[in-house]
Amino acid sequence: MKKKNLKKVRIGGVVVCRMKSRRLKKKALLSVGELSSIEYCIKNILEFDNIHKVILATSDHKDDRILKNHTYHKDVEFFKGDQEDVIKRLIDVAEKYKLDILVRITGDSPLRSNKMYNKLLNSHFETGADYTAANDVPAGMNIEIINVFSLKRLFSLFNNSTPYSEYLSYYFRNNPDYFKLNLVSFNLPIKSNIRLTIDYKEDLELINVIEKEFNFCENKFDVEKVIDFLEKNEAINKINSHCQKTYSDNSTLLKDININTKLNL
Repeated sequence: MKKKNLKKVRIGGVVVCRMKSRRLKKKALLSVGELSSIEYCIKNILEFDNIHKVILATSDHKDDRILKNHTYHKDVEFFKGDQEDVIKRLIDVAEKYKLDILVRITGDSPLRSNKMYNKLLNSHFETGADYTAANDVPAGMNIEIINVFSLKRLFSLFNNSTPYSEYLSYYFRNNPDYFKLNLVSFNLPIKSNIRLTIDYKEDLELINVIEKEFNFCENKFDVEKVIDFLEKNEAINKINSHCQKTYSDNSTLLKDININTKLNL
């Protein structure tokens, strides 16, 4: 085998977003500093190294068309796919743009770290994983790295039916016998409940306090600075510390997710 016969892995940064949020209406279009929340999210992923294509992946529902006006940069692709099946939508994205690896970002979490991404990506290659993610970071900061081949295999193993696909990570994490998982620890100095995703108005308020302090609209995001700031300013951190994941307080839903995302040997 010669070097000329090897092809460079194509990595796609995929921001998954829809307009159907129930708790905080049209949250993707709400302002974070001078940008909409979704544009802020895309800005951060554009700073990731070794990304060949950045795609805003939404559905073909009429309510999601407005997101085409919020791709932030001319090089960002806009993709419309399956309304409910996120896994199928991601596979369709990968096939259209000829991608080998997906870096999945959810559109409700605008604060993402290139430094964290690089550590995850290097670990993904070093371990030969199917699925890589952080194991111990605040809500809203995780980044998922997924082999497209593994995602297609997952889809096939579930007979092309993934009704809980918006909870994509469970399909991998609940099946370690089928997929090589790589959950990376960062050991960040976190003592309190830090939440950096947007599901409630309090979440948006906190993100805007952070933006006002650091002006990440103009500067690169620094996870250590944000954590240090929140740990030193307890009153600010408490703005949304009482909020929970939208499904974590629903034991029935969690049970259903775990049952339906696990393969039986």
